[in-house]
Amino acid sequence: MPVETSRAPASEPVQPRTGPTSAPRRIRRSRVFRSWTVAWTGAAAIGIGNAALREAVLADLGDLTAHQLSTVTLLVFLAAYMWAVERWRRLPSTRTALQVGLLWAGLTVLFARDVGRRS
Repeated sequence: MPVETSRAPASEPVQPRTGPTSAPRRIRRSRVFRSWTVAWTGAAAIGIGNAALREAVLADLGDLTAHQLSTVTLLVFLAAYMWAVERWRRLPSTRTALQVGLLWAGLTVLFARDVGRRS
């Protein structure tokens, strides 16, 4: 008695994989940029919160000391935030990381310029 196999005949094309890792490169790249652009707002919020902390808590230490301690706390908070964002949405290549870095730098300059005009 012949045994039926589940293999498809050789004439049928193999179907491409589906799922989150099978999206075209352009779409995956778009998602990465969108995610990291949204994540920039969190980094901006950390910067604003750090400035508020410096003014409220560290101001009594003198201007230079307050700025130095504020720089250290900002670096610690941003490093932890970047680590979390990178674990959530991995950057696929060094090139993409550099592009996201340039995007963040541009957004930061625009934000600082806009805030500077309002104050």
